[in-house]
Amino acid sequence: HDARQSVSVRAAAGHQDGYLKAIDITWDDAPTAQGPTGTAIRTGEPYIARFILTDPRFAPWRNQALDRGYASSIALPIRVNDHVIAALNVYSSAADAFDTLETELLEELASDLGFGIQVLRLSRENQITRAELEQERDISPIGISVLTAEGKLRYVNARASEMMGLPVAQIIGRTSDAPEWKITDFEGHPVPLERLPFARAA
Repeated sequence: HDARQSVSVRAAAGHQDGYLKAIDITWDDAPTAQGPTGTAIRTGEPYIARFILTDPRFAPWRNQALDRGYASSIALPIRVNDHVIAALNVYSSAADAFDTLETELLEELASDLGFGIQVLRLSRENQITRAELEQERDISPIGISVLTAEGKLRYVNARASEMMGLPVAQIIGRTSDAPEWKITDFEGHPVPLERLPFARAA
């Protein structure tokens, strides 16, 4: 976040008529942080502006909100791993629109949003980790091959291709025990099939 701890919009829906571009919200200790959104992010608790017309903490945005017909507002913290990362803000054209039941339902929605964000982040991290591992596998100085359950080679890295003496395209699909491999030990003696690692792992 920036030095002012500004709040930026990530998604919006419904009637706003430029409202979100016209207002300035932060979550520090400034007057622009004392409304529903800043309070929810800073304290981790929901905040309801039941009457925008008279709520003193809504003063910085009151005229903009009233011009668009907003009469009440609620903001709820969105958490990921127990840390508040955002807020869900809902406006209503009715004053005092958010009763206990409505608030509980919106709290559940905010919780679901936090869980969804967490899942997406973990998925992205896993994708990055997998890509890094695949890159390390491709450039490894050790010959690496991957077999299917039927014993056919479905992947070999550059080093394995070099050791086998064939281009990768000519290796993929062959069986691991194909006689043309002529696998030998360091002294040049043939290695029995039962002693090969892939045979032991099968």
